[in-house]
Amino acid sequence: MATAHFLEVDGSVFDCPICLERYKVPKVLPCLHTFCRQCIHAYVESFAKPESDEDENSAHYIECPVCRQRVVAPRPNISSEDWANTFPGNHLLLSLQEMNDGQETPKNSVLCEPCKRVNERKIALFYCSNCDEKLCKSCYSYMHSRIPKYLNHNVTGIIATDSILPSSNDVDHCIIHKNKSVRFFCFDHEELSCSVCYDAIHHKCTNVKPLDEITENNNEEQLEHISCVIASFKRKLNSEIKKTITNVQQIEELQETIKNDVVTFVNDAKIQLDELQDKFLKNLEVMHAFEKSCLQNKQITLENFVQNLAHSELTLTKANANRPSRMKFLTKQRVKIDLTRHFDDFIKQENSYNWTTYEWKENAMLKSIKEMENIGNVRVIHDDSDFVSDLRREIELIKTPTTRNLQNPTNKASVVVNYLTSYFVRCQEDETVPWITDGEFLNDGSLMMVDKKNSCIKRISSTTGTTSILLSKKSEEIRGLCTTDGDEKVFVSVGDTISEFSLSPTFRYQKDFSKEKMEFYQLVARQDIIFAHIGNPWCVRVIRKSDGKILKTLTGSSCGYGYFALSRDGNRIIYSKPGSVVCDEVESGNQVFQCSLKELGTVRKSIKGIGVDFHDNIYVCDSIGSSIIQISNDGKFVRKVIPKLHQIKKPYAICFDKSGKKFFVSSWLDTHCKIELYELHF
Repeated sequence: MATAHFLEVDGSVFDCPICLERYKVPKVLPCLHTFCRQCIHAYVESFAKPESDEDENSAHYIECPVCRQRVVAPRPNISSEDWANTFPGNHLLLSLQEMNDGQETPKNSVLCEPCKRVNERKIALFYCSNCDEKLCKSCYSYMHSRIPKYLNHNVTGIIATDSILPSSNDVDHCIIHKNKSVRFFCFDHEELSCSVCYDAIHHKCTNVKPLDEITENNNEEQLEHISCVIASFKRKLNSEIKKTITNVQQIEELQETIKNDVVTFVNDAKIQLDELQDKFLKNLEVMHAFEKSCLQNKQITLENFVQNLAHSELTLTKANANRPSRMKFLTKQRVKIDLTRHFDDFIKQENSYNWTTYEWKENAMLKSIKEMENIGNVRVIHDDSDFVSDLRREIELIKTPTTRNLQNPTNKASVVVNYLTSYFVRCQEDETVPWITDGEFLNDGSLMMVDKKNSCIKRISSTTGTTSILLSKKSEEIRGLCTTDGDEKVFVSVGDTISEFSLSPTFRYQKDFSKEKMEFYQLVARQDIIFAHIGNPWCVRVIRKSDGKILKTLTGSSCGYGYFALSRDGNRIIYSKPGSVVCDEVESGNQVFQCSLKELGTVRKSIKGIGVDFHDNIYVCDSIGSSIIQISNDGKFVRKVIPKLHQIKKPYAICFDKSGKKFFVSSWLDTHCKIELYELHF
């Protein structure tokens, strides 16, 4: 019997010359020196040189880090990652490494039984009760996770969960170079790095900080924020598990129902066919008896006619034998009369003398049954689910870098945003694609919005999602609206005035609110006053509801065609200026803080959508990045609270409900108009 002999190899053979750690995906150069794929990738990215300084499109080359032999790129303009991937893997080294790892397997470890049969030593992580075998990760992945007949096997883990979780000591070590401690954090790549990773990968990055510098200003709030995201993650996963269990029960019931329906249908069809068969055979028997009787009567008639002809023939023969002329005449006449009478009787059954046959023609439905390949189809319907998208956004919340002073959000800014649903804003027959620039949540859950392009106010039902028009002004431009807290009144900026409408029980015009003619845009109501965005010149004015008198023009509010928002108490105003978002005190006009677009991480000249949540954190639309940016209420923290909206591209407006815990975002596209609803969890 053959015996496996493991080689005794010095561990340094399996160490990469660049990182001095165990090989991770070893790649061999033409000179036969081997390096980790990530190490040679970083080396190529850092030290690749063009063969010709005069030709920018010439192929690049590197020198082997060990022997300095020149290695030329397979083609010009190839990326460093693709170049590193073209180098062949060192399978011999991998085999030796696996054999060496087998020698180091602890004696009391549970070994994979399929691997033992081919003289390999790998630790078993799973147990299959159907196969009654212990399996390593590879055997489990390639057999029980891929081959259909193994998919239903009962496989359980045989290593305690705690043994596969990283210990507190592992957290401090580099995930690539296990013996190195992490010392830096690269904000450009959002990666922790040890000194080797820094030298190989991140030495050219512009935003790398030592961990000691970062942890001085961090981390309790951020850990709490991540814990909040994890808690939300667990809640959604547990909810999805319950839904999945319910779904399994549902399809089990549906499968049983379909099976019973098919059996019942087929049995009913069999009974119906049996009844139709009996009826058909009886009718066939009656018809056959009748036709047979007709033919038999035909036969008798023909035979009688033949006998009559024979009798007439005999009479004529006797008359011709020495009979007087008088008797011959009488006989002739009598024979004529008899022949005529017999023929008349004969022709009365004329239809009986046709040839009779049977022709069978099956019912078309019966023929289709014989040609059927199946009795029906079961269509699997997979409803669209936002579950994975929601989880992806939750992960993005953890991964999203802070861009302002590397500070963490306060507890009041630590929120998790959940996607709720979306609606298409429908066009009427004579309308162009809607352009939603402003809106409000009504107390019944429906949405009231300004369609600036079609100069109308539309309402979307929260129950049916249908779009209806409340107000249309083709001759004047509708630009903004706001409602009172109880939804009793709606104030609408129409052309150069503000009009007041009642909302309940019907949407009805009451009066023009403003006394002075101005170019009104966005409106925000607070108690007994309205903040109105005015054009020509651009400013924000405070107007009293009762008489339309202008109480104040806010200094520094020349925001141009931008958006503004108010804090919950109305003491602060936030608006967009070219190149920044500014927060001022309403009463004094003093600036509280200012965020540049660079700090917001967007290149757009002016932010078009601004909203404020329950804790006065500010939310703006980044139409280039299709994201929503959050600014903390003190202006010290900025992050992308929604790195990627669900489906909307080019977000234009953001509108919060009266609680400050729910908002919708509208799109700005030429092809369609869509809004998405989100909810905040603090």
